[in-house]
Formats: sequence, C-alpha cells, structure tokens
Amino acid sequence: MNVRTLAATRVTQPIAPEQRAPNRQSSSPGAKSFAGELAAHELKDASGVRVSAHAAERMQQRDIQFSQQSRAEVAAALTELEKKGARNALLLSESSAFVVSVPNRTIVTAIANNEVQSRAFTNIDSAYVMRDA
Repeated sequence: MNVRTLAATRVTQPIAPEQRAPNRQSSSPGAKSFAGELAAHELKDASGVRVSAHAAERMQQRDIQFSQQSRAEVAAALTELEKKGARNALLLSESSAFVVSVPNRTIVTAIANNEVQSRAFTNIDSAYVMRDA
C-alpha cells in the first residue's frame, strides 16, 4: 500500500463534544480574564501614567525611587511629547532614565543613572530632559 492509498483510505471523524478538552476559560465568580490579569501587571494612578510590569521590575532591581513627584514630572513630559507628536521617547533626569510609549502613557523600562552612561537607546523618536524630581 502506498502513501496515497493510505491517505485516501484513512477516514477522520470529528471529535464528539463530550470527548473535547474542557474549556480552559474559568467561569468561577472570582476568576480574572486575560485582560484583567494583564491590567494587574500594570500600575496606574490619577495622572494616567502606567508603569509596565517590566519597568516596575527594573525599578525594583535598580533601586530607582519613583515618587508621586516623579510620576507627575513624567506625566507632564508625556503631555508635552504628545503635543509634539512623539511616539516612543527617552525621558532623562539626573538620577534615572525612562523609555516610554507616549500614546499609551506607559513607562516601558527604567534605567539607573550609572547605567545611562554606557547604553545605546534605539527605537525612540524623541528625548525629553526632565528636572530632577
């Protein structure tokens, strides 16, 4: 028997509903959707500035202090960059730097001042120098 004959004689039938794997989406009252889980990994406040999970992790690893005053300064920078049409920007301060997604108002990553000196920043279209908050 050759391959063509074998393929032609093989009959497949659909899987009956009772044989299908259970739906992986939880329907329990306390379960979160994927969007809910994703939102839980982002920090946001009234200024509208989000900190991605990656950026929050980098801030913690690099001991970058991000006060409410710093958040307000980033929010002001994002507003100014939005007016100029920026999309991805580097925000520089004396103590740290942030790569941000301007349309999403999200801090993508954070870099400590001692690391800024030896870094190349790519995929940005703007830079903004902040006063140190």
